[in-house]
Amino acid sequence: MIFDRFCFRYQSIVFLATLNNTDFLELLNLGVRMNQPIVIQLQELALDSSNNISDLLRKALLIATKLELQDFKQWILNELNGYTDIGQVPDYRRTTGEVKAYNSVQGRYIPFVVDNVEIMKTLQTVILHESIDSLQHAVKESEKKTKLISYSYPPEIENMLMSWQNTRSPVIPTQFIGVTQFVAIMDKVRTRILEWSLSL
Repeated sequence: MIFDRFCFRYQSIVFLATLNNTDFLELLNLGVRMNQPIVIQLQELALDSSNNISDLLRKALLIATKLELQDFKQWILNELNGYTDIGQVPDYRRTTGEVKAYNSVQGRYIPFVVDNVEIMKTLQTVILHESIDSLQHAVKESEKKTKLISYSYPPEIENMLMSWQNTRSPVIPTQFIGVTQFVAIMDKVRTRILEWSLSL
């Protein structure tokens, strides 16, 4: 037993001696993080915007489940999996976009306008019910191309809008949402988790 302990300590010393300063500091930080309460770990994740927000939500889910906080747990699950009930989508996921249609003659998207103000407001309204991971993916893809993310209307609405156009070649209207609006949603989620963790 004594010999085994000696061998383990000797191997540990040899291992530490092979590390450079950066690796050694990372190892120390890992040990500190492992000894931290999980709520403190959650707060540190929330404070650092470079951390993946899905990982942040999963850690919050663990805490909410352990503490049997059902309402907050359901909100986390909705953010992770997407909102199946549109009525439960929070206000920060409801935003306004631009309605445009592709003009093949001009070779670009142009504003699509409906005379009825209330209908136009409805067409501009966007409810982002997808999972937070889907929103993150959309942001990454848009950064490679433009700063706008496009959404197609459901087929029945699209067909209705095209039927209203008094032309032989009706254009297809599309919703465009600024990528900053997606980022604002993720910031809201991060802030809500931080505020919640501070109240525990």
